[in-house]
Amino acid sequence: MLVNGTPVESSLAVNGNPTSLAYDPILDGLHNFTITAKDAFDLTADLEVSLTSFVNIPPTLIVEITQPAGAGPFERLIDASQSFDGDERFGGRITEYEYTFLHIIRNISESTQTVIFPSAGNYQVQVRVRDNDNVWTDLETIPIQIN
Repeated sequence: MLVNGTPVESSLAVNGNPTSLAYDPILDGLHNFTITAKDAFDLTADLEVSLTSFVNIPPTLIVEITQPAGAGPFERLIDASQSFDGDERFGGRITEYEYTFLHIIRNISESTQTVIFPSAGNYQVQVRVRDNDNVWTDLETIPIQIN
């Protein structure tokens, strides 16, 4: 096996049993290595592997507050569905949404939240999202004027 261009001898006997091989990089960056398999007839096959390791890329919060069509005058939809995890192409995802309004904190897996405010006035809504690496965005405070 080659790790970062340096040969590292390692063998793994399978003998028909399910086996796994784990690689835990010490440094971030590109890691290249070769896996060589040899059968009972001494025939070999190589598999070239390139892995890129990196520190978690945090999520990004995108939130929009609207009055849904046909809704009452005090009803608003808080929509954070456009939020994304910076490393989603590597398996990252948003796992939790936190909405704070009217002194209530709701942690849910849904990307939208409907709020019916009690009366006309000025309010604040706070929103943040968490990714599957347990990293939260900063809490964003959004002023809302209900007429």
